Amino acid sequence: ALTDSVLIPPTLDNDGDVLYPNRPMRVQFNTNGLELSFLQALFPKVKNLNGLLTFNIAAENTPSHLQPVGFLRIDNAGFAIPKYGIHYKDIQLSALIDTSFIHLQNFEMSSGDGTLTAEGRMEFTREAISGIEASLRAKKFLVMHNRDADLRINSDVRVGGTIEQAGFAGDLTVVRSRFFLPALQPTTVMQVEERLPKQAAADCTGVATNRVGRLLRNSYGELRVIIPRNTWLRGPELNVEVEGELNLVIDGDSFLLFGPIAVVRGTYELYGNKFTIDQGSLTFQGNKDNVPEINLEASRVFRNAITKDKQVIRVTITGRTDAPKIAFQLD
Repeated sequence: ALTDSVLIPPTLDNDGDVLYPNRPMRVQFNTNGLELSFLQALFPKVKNLNGLLTFNIAAENTPSHLQPVGFLRIDNAGFAIPKYGIHYKDIQLSALIDTSFIHLQNFEMSSGDGTLTAEGRMEFTREAISGIEASLRAKKFLVMHNRDADLRINSDVRVGGTIEQAGFAGDLTVVRSRFFLPALQPTTVMQVEERLPKQAAADCTGVATNRVGRLLRNSYGELRVIIPRNTWLRGPELNVEVEGELNLVIDGDSFLLFGPIAVVRGTYELYGNKFTIDQGSLTFQGNKDNVPEINLEASRVFRNAITKDKQVIRVTITGRTDAPKIAFQLD
């Protein structure tokens, strides 16, 4: 149940309907366990939202300078996003709220058989978010699991800065993954949030919403992506296992990939014939469409229709994967 109390000393004008901006007041909200499922209607693409929300927050001072103090906790929460094939569960969150900071004491959740944990602190004034410091760690965490991508990661990421320039850095190790290359071409990072209904969106506007939007738009960071094999890239003609290191640059709502990765093994289908890849690489050059340059040497053994001897036809494939250049050589 959600309860509230409001203490307003004589702060109304003579008509009784306008708060004097410079007279003190106190507002308090608390709940001992509110079901999160009531938020389900705001996020139609999020399914099976559940868990308990507990908080006790009081705000004191004048109406134009209210200062919050209290705590917030989420217990045993979970939700699913069918589009991405993921189900987050065992979500726990504990945060302290003071007049000048929010301290995320603990955050953890599970996906697959992996975990994601975080902790951090955000300092703010009435005018702006003045400081952000946080860490994010993942262990065998399942990020996505659908026909376009399957991704399980370990990570250690650090976040810091202000609302005007929030940055992050760290390492991300791919434990196991599979990607359908055409699905990598959109430049927008996976969006979890949904558009709110018009009235709800109108109710959520204000200083806090603007600050969060600015924080996301101004975020920038680089991650070192370590790929120790067991990562497959697939396309209409390509099916390869790769290894190496990439730099992932995220700027606001877009992401870019830089660096070469080696092709360990795989096949390339050409004119209905499957060639075995002998060696090769894929190089991401930070293109907005994230289509890599390919440099592959592949071969196929066949029997000559006339002499019946075995022969080898070799093919070299270069250029972008969406418009490759192909050259043949017959041994």
